[in-house]
Amino acid sequence: MIRPVLELMFDLTGRSKPLLLIGVLAVISGGILSFDPPQEHSDLEVWVFAEEHARSYRDTIITYADRHDLRINLLRVDIQALMQRVRSGLYSGTPVADVFELEYATAGQLFRGPPENLGLVAFDELLSESGLLEQINPPSLAAWQHGGKQLGLPHDVHPVGLIVRQDILDHHSISLDDVETWEDFFRTLAPIANVDADADGRPDHYAISYWPTQSGYTELLIRQAGGRLFDENGRPSLSADPAPKVLAHAVSWCVGNQRFATEIPDFTDTGNRRKVRGDAIAYFAPDWMTAVWRREMPENSGKVRVIPMPAWEPGGRRTSVYGGTMLAIPSDNRSFDHAWELAQEMYFSVGPAERTWKSAGVLSPITSLWSEPFYHEPDEYFQGQQIGSLYIELAPTVPPRAASPYLPAAQSFLQSVGVRLLDIAREQNMTSPKELEPIARELLQAANEQLDSVLERNPFLAEITEQAP
Repeated sequence: MIRPVLELMFDLTGRSKPLLLIGVLAVISGGILSFDPPQEHSDLEVWVFAEEHARSYRDTIITYADRHDLRINLLRVDIQALMQRVRSGLYSGTPVADVFELEYATAGQLFRGPPENLGLVAFDELLSESGLLEQINPPSLAAWQHGGKQLGLPHDVHPVGLIVRQDILDHHSISLDDVETWEDFFRTLAPIANVDADADGRPDHYAISYWPTQSGYTELLIRQAGGRLFDENGRPSLSADPAPKVLAHAVSWCVGNQRFATEIPDFTDTGNRRKVRGDAIAYFAPDWMTAVWRREMPENSGKVRVIPMPAWEPGGRRTSVYGGTMLAIPSDNRSFDHAWELAQEMYFSVGPAERTWKSAGVLSPITSLWSEPFYHEPDEYFQGQQIGSLYIELAPTVPPRAASPYLPAAQSFLQSVGVRLLDIAREQNMTSPKELEPIARELLQAANEQLDSVLERNPFLAEITEQAP
């Protein structure tokens, strides 16, 4: 079938037809990223988006298939393509995988109507009757609930700490051991933050890697303080306290001659080089980020440690949450008993948990596994620190959050407001959070109203709101 299509790329003289070539390649590329329906020769289909996940589950799936004499197809594919196939399949009744994973930023796109109409298995009774509910870290469940139903199983917890350049701190005889609040943190680092000691024309170190363009980090700061982007009824709450205060403080870190923050991008060669150079002392680090550092910046081995996030006030929360993955089972799967049993082995057993921790730095939400020795081994990269023990200590206080189909829009508004507030702060030379807070509140209120108008177009929202507790 491909040969006649390829022949369309050339005219009879042999010259290429550039526009047609581009169009055909686009069609072919789209086909590569799309899915065929579940294969007839397989008994179960499992779709995941992360290669680390696929490697972690592979042995478990092979063992399960052998034990039950099944053919199970494990497929890893880009998250956007997977999401598109799942959405179209569930909405049109086209077969999808019997078990599939989605990540936090996109999973909420499935939650656009009453839960009974979404084509997903609700796990509430299954978890309760099996006794598994008591084994799951409670904050990890909330992200995958919709309309009062548990539509996804949590793969992780993703508590957030700070990776700090301990070698730089030691060089300057600075300790963060007694730091409890953000105010303590910046006061302690003030002697070396934004200082050009070597006179090369740029500061040697900033206190922290953060910028308002990084809406995910702004969101985790708001959640740490007890805020959220959506209320218990799924309505936008961008301007609700403490968001204006948190945003004002975060933007204040980025202005003035003695500013504390700099923008160092994640997952880029430039950003990695700056982290190796030590352009900032501290970096936000959900558990999985430790594996990213170990893999992408081996030069920092033995130079870094992980500490809890400073709290917004004494006695406050010392962590937040960033990212997440859920497992779902469609209502019309081909073999529910096998799909549910396999899902439990993938998510609740020690083998995949150990492999996921060692390869991806991801802490399981299953509290009964937290005593396993592999979580408490010294890590040479982090100066022999038992980082698993630290993240386990933080895990129970991770703030809850809810997935929403409007999460990307909320994050986009949050980024726009943060950037606008930074511009105002620079234009008017405002460096005090107290000066910035009323402006932040006004900007967030306007953004909240715009987002709320988008939600009003959802005909199912009123019904879901009535079902919410």
